[in-house]
Parts: sequence; structure tokens; C-alpha cells
Amino acid sequence: MNAFWKSRSVNERRLALVALGLVVLFLAYLVGGPAFRNLADLERQIEQREQDLITDTELAAHSEIVDREFAKIASEHSSKWTKQEIHDRLRQEIDRLAQQGPSGGNGPLVRIPVIPPGKLTEGGKDVREYQLTFKLAPASIGAVTEYLKRLHESPQALRVDGLELTRIPDMGQVIAQLDVTRTVVSGVADAAVAKAVTTAASTTQTNLIRNGSFEQAPKAPNVVNEWDVSGCTASPSKEFASDGSSSLAISGTQTGGAVSQKLELEAGATYEVRMDALVKIGSAIRAGVADATGKGVLEGAVTLSADGTARGYIYRFTAPGTAGTPATVRVPYIELPQGQPYEVYVDNVQLRKVSE
Repeated sequence: MNAFWKSRSVNERRLALVALGLVVLFLAYLVGGPAFRNLADLERQIEQREQDLITDTELAAHSEIVDREFAKIASEHSSKWTKQEIHDRLRQEIDRLAQQGPSGGNGPLVRIPVIPPGKLTEGGKDVREYQLTFKLAPASIGAVTEYLKRLHESPQALRVDGLELTRIPDMGQVIAQLDVTRTVVSGVADAAVAKAVTTAASTTQTNLIRNGSFEQAPKAPNVVNEWDVSGCTASPSKEFASDGSSSLAISGTQTGGAVSQKLELEAGATYEVRMDALVKIGSAIRAGVADATGKGVLEGAVTLSADGTARGYIYRFTAPGTAGTPATVRVPYIELPQGQPYEVYVDNVQLRKVSE
């Protein structure tokens, strides 16, 4: 064999080596090809199993979210509520959607002076419908449009059945009357309702402010029942009233001053203040919270708009002191500027404890 190989020319030897290499490669393909294919198939199967595992995990998580959201909807549409409970929940939602302007300002998007009782009807088998008809205070058409969008997107599945717009030419605003309906469906499982997760803070129904609509007749000049007046003139007025027939008119020259109500609250608890105000003269008028002596305005103070437009204001604060103990504060503490005349009207003052 060796002599045979040596007798071959260089080209023949090279050709023989190439042929041998091709044979070896062919044999390797015959033997190793299936193994490589099996290995590739195995890798694909592993990748598919991993993807299936990820998908199953995502579906399980999504299922939990769906269960929680269904529980929320179930709790929001329980047929066991009384007519008054349905009214209260719908009124709270309508009022909530009206708060906080789109730019995150202090005032509300729109103001609702009064929400009258509604009408409860049977809408069919296991279905009840409750409809409220109410008017918005004069507002821009843009604000009304945004409010309609919020009603449409409400988690309570509200339905706007009627809308009537009355234009106010001199103000460039409109008065909107809305018919809003909420549907309550029976047959919701108690277990689903029990699983409901409520994350939004709600407020109690008791208004802690005394004479917040200023309807009580004054006992003497410059005396406002339940309110403390210092360094200014204050008295009930018919000129601006967003709740009832009276408001509080506050005026002064350059002396500054303050109007407040002294209350004993629970330290560590969170409270919410709502009020309507119209500043006719002056600027830098603030509404906030002060300590019992009227010194040191605490958190949550808002500056009243000086553009001559009636607005609603809302702010929150935490009562100072050790949690659970009494805390005496002045709220709202309406702080009036020094060095300039002012005239401001306040009405519909509310203070409620917030339950988280």
C-alpha cells in the first residue's frame, strides 16, 4: 500500500485525499445529521415550553386582575342597596368627577350648586335604573365637554340620557342641564362583592362646619354665627349664594384680618375642605388651616382666584398632634391681605373627615 501511494503523482495524491475527505464528511452527515436535527428540535421544544410557561403565568396574573376588577364592578352595582344608598353613591360620583380641573389647579372642573333627589325605575328583569337631573353652574363649553367625558369613563357605567345647553352671551359660558342614569343589576354573587378592593378614599357624610351656608340670622352687626371675624367686616349677603339664599361677604381696607371657625378634630386624621368663593376686589387671599391661636397657616392652603369669577375650591390637610388625641384648629382660615382693599364672598363651606 505504501509503495502504491508513493508511486502516485502529487496531483493524484491530492485528489485521493480530497475524495477521502468527502467520504468522511458524507459518513459524518449520515451519522450526525439526525442527531443535530434532534438537538435542534429539542431546543425548539424547550423554547416553546418556556414561552408556554410565560404565557400561562401572564394569563394567571391577568385572571387575578380580572377577578379583582369584576369584584369592584360587582360591589359598585349591588342590587341590595336602598334608593337612598343609590342616590348617595351616584351623587358622590357626580361630585367627584366635577372636582380637580384638567390642569391640576385648586378649583374644580365644573361646579354643581344642587343635586336634587332622583327617580328610581324598574328597567326590566333584575334591573333598576336611577336617574338624576341637575344643572351645572355657568362654565366654558370646554369644561362641560371634559365633564361629559369623565361621566362616560366613570367606573359606575353612567349613562347621559339628556343634555340641554343654555348659552350666556355676555359671559362666553353655558349652563348645562344633564340627565344621568345609573343601572343597578341584581344577581351579583355575595362572594364577588366581598372580594371587592376599594382603593379610592371616600369622605364621611357629616359636614363638621357649623353654619357653612350662612343662613342663620346674625345676632349683632359684624357677628357671624359660629364664625370668628378679626380685623375685617363680615356679614351675610344675598349678592353671591351658591348654596341656599345667603353667602358671607367679607370686606376691608388695608388692615388685613381673618375669618375662621374654631374646631376640635382628631389629630393624625385627614380632612377635606370644600368651599365656593368669589373675589371682587383684592388679591393674595388665602384659605387654609391655622392653629388654635390663628398663627401659622398649616398645610393645604389655597389662593383664591382674583379674576372676579365664582369658583369652587377643595384642599386636604392632616390634623396636627399625636394621633388619636384632640387637635384644635381654625378651619377654614381665610387670611386677608394687608396694604390693599378687598371684597370677597364665601359660601357652601364643608369639612369632612376622609376615610382611607
